[in-house]
Amino acid sequence: MKIDEINRRIAELRTSIDLLKSIKQDYINKDKGEAFINALDDGIRYTQQRLETYKTSNWVMLDE
Repeated sequence: MKIDEINRRIAELRTSIDLLKSIKQDYINKDKGEAFINALDDGIRYTQQRLETYKTSNWVMLDE
């Protein structure tokens, strides 16, 4: 996998995290249900884990 493609995917994951955080804040401001906010928290955590796993595994592969 090329560095440009890895950087693009990492940027997409970071953008997804930012969007989820923005949606979560909007839900908090509009006093939406706790279930929605918890689901967004789960989505943020999952996406952050994917980002860290992706960065680590793919950058390690590049060093070989």
